[in-house]
Formats: sequence, C-alpha cells, structure tokens
Amino acid sequence: MDLSSIPPEMLPHIPAGVPPNGTTSNLINPPSREGQTKTVMYVSLPIMFVFLVMRLYTRARVTRGFGADDFLAIISAICIGGYCGVLYYMLDGPLGEHVWDVSLASIGAPFQKSNLGSQTLYSLAALFTKITLLVLYLRIFHPSYRANIMIWVGIVVVALAYVAFAIASIIVYVPPPGHPEQWAMTKSAAKTTALLNITAVVGVFGIVSDFYILLIPMHLVVGLHLPLGRKLGVSGIFLTGLSACICSIVGTVYRFQARPSQDPLWDTITAYSLGIIELNVGLICSCLPVLFVFLKRVAKSNSYISLVRYFRTRRSDGISQGQNNDSDHREKSDEIHLTIPKPTMTGLRSFIRKAHRSQPQQSYQLESYNELDSVNDDYHAQLKEAKAMATKRQDLP
Repeated sequence: MDLSSIPPEMLPHIPAGVPPNGTTSNLINPPSREGQTKTVMYVSLPIMFVFLVMRLYTRARVTRGFGADDFLAIISAICIGGYCGVLYYMLDGPLGEHVWDVSLASIGAPFQKSNLGSQTLYSLAALFTKITLLVLYLRIFHPSYRANIMIWVGIVVVALAYVAFAIASIIVYVPPPGHPEQWAMTKSAAKTTALLNITAVVGVFGIVSDFYILLIPMHLVVGLHLPLGRKLGVSGIFLTGLSACICSIVGTVYRFQARPSQDPLWDTITAYSLGIIELNVGLICSCLPVLFVFLKRVAKSNSYISLVRYFRTRRSDGISQGQNNDSDHREKSDEIHLTIPKPTMTGLRSFIRKAHRSQPQQSYQLESYNELDSVNDDYHAQLKEAKAMATKRQDLP
C-alpha cells in the first residue's frame, strides 16, 4: 500500500491490519508487549557494561596487556548499545503491538528505516561479539597450530556470514534507486516473508556458530594433562557460553514461529528480547576469562584478607578468650607468611608443561612458590605454556 496516496491527516485513524473476527481495533491505548523487551534491556545492558569496564580495567591496569580483543569488545558494546537504542525507539512506536491496533501513520518511513537499522546493527553486534571471543582464544591458545586453524576458520566464516545477512536485509528493504517514496509504503507479504526468512537463517547460523565457538576451548582444555580440579575450573569458565547457546536456540524457535505471521509486530517481540540477552551474555562470556585473573588477585590482596578477618572477628565475638587467642595466633602466622621467603615446591608446573607430550620422561624442574602462585592466578599462561611445549615436542624428529 502506498501511504503517500492517502491524505496525511487520515493516516493516524486507519489501522495497518484487519482485526480477527470478534476483535475491534484499538488505536488509542492498545495492549503491548514492549515491557518485556524493555525490562530485558534494563537488566542485561548494565550488567554487560559492568563486566566490560572490569575487563578493560584488568587489561589496562592489572595485567597491562591491552589487545585487539579488548578493542573488539568495545566495538561490540557500542553495536549492542546502538541495537538496543534503535529497538527502544521502535518499542515506543508500533513494535510489540498487534498490527490491527497500529495506525498507518506509525509504520511509515521512520519506522521502516529503524527496522532496517535494527536488522543491520544486530548482524554487526553478533559479528563483533563472536569475533571478540575468537580473538581472545587466539591469544590464549596461540601456540597450538590446531587451535589457530579452528579460530581463523571461525573468524572468516562468522565475518562473511553476518556481512552477507546485513547486505541481504538492505537489498530486500531499501527501495530501488530513484524511488524514495517507497519508504512510505507498507511492505508486501512477499517482502515481509523474505525478511522473516533472513532472520530465521540468522538464528540457525547463530546456533551453529555459538556451539562451534564453544567447542574450540573445550576441545583444547579437555586434552590438557592438568589436575582434574584445575581442568574443571578452566572448563567451567568457558562453559558459561552455554547460556548464550540456549538463548540462541530458543530465540531461533520463536523466529521460525513468527515466520508466516499475520501479526509480526506482536509475534517477534520474544525473539527480539532473546536476541538482546544472547548478545549481552556473549560479550559477558568474553570478559570472564580476563576477570578470572583479576578476581584471583583481589582474593589474595591485603585489603580483601583484612575485610575477611574483620567479618570473622565480628562473628567470633561470643567465642571464649582461649579461642580468640588461638585466632590471633593464626592471624599473626598469616602476616608472617606474607613476608618470609616462600617454600619450594616441585613437579606441578613441569606436569602442566608436559601436556600432550608423547614422551613423558622429562626431568622435573624446581620452581619457587611465587612462580607456582602466578600459575594459579593466570591460567592464560598455563594454557599457552602447555600448548607451546606440546607444539615443540610435535616438531621434534
């Protein structure tokens, strides 16, 4: 329908769709599902930005290892914020309402352009979020030739796919050159179906790519000859990505359900909400491996230890004097422990370095407790060193 052929003063009074039998159009105060998506934004966006700020602080001030994945994380956050901003504008309009409760005036050129912008920004946000994770893996597993191949294949495929999805949306949505008036036309059923098909394909690719990205670290970590507790701890950090996979699966189900829809503004709202969660959770997952180092160091800082002692003292007010003396003795022992030279321990780091070796007959090397402590704090170094030694051994004749 060409909206430009209708007098502008009539557009706010004409419904965009025909209501079902027994239903009357409500153009004044219609029911809406906008609250669902806005609540998701209010909750997930601040959490994502908190994790991002902590990640950037850790890389800039704690580890002093700011890298390409951190810049990509910033770009991802900007794209996610832009996507949510466009959606918020659309939610204040017709998105989330029944199509028969929406006037023709509200689905004109501004809404059509905003809808195209949301589709494009989602593709860009998903692209940069997933490449952020892959580039982070490239830093962690760089010495492994197999990991490099898997990661670079993922980067290329993800980039090409999401760029193709964005271009496809633009081709379907943008009017032909010289016909800007078509922005003010409602989309035909064929174009609406084509756009919904694109979003469904994006969802399917999102599921496949999410599980592929999750498989890379799990495949490599499981193969390391690390103590079971440490292996489970490292695996648990990467397994948080399962939450993004679940959101991707559920969101894709709703996208397929809305594909042959006569009421797309209402039916697609859940898919939009899950898409926001998926993007934010994906970026949070890319921050967790970096924050692990920061949290370990905070847990061993003097300020944290003093705070823990303070609360323990408050809880032990009712304990006998003898027990208090014993507690004081333990605190003094802890204080001395921080200043005296550390004892020497053997074997653990050598054991980690021998991961994936075909010939395990290597002499053990003495390591100071300080060095061992750094291994516990920075599992990035553990994985890099283990993979580096594995690659070196494979290159030997």
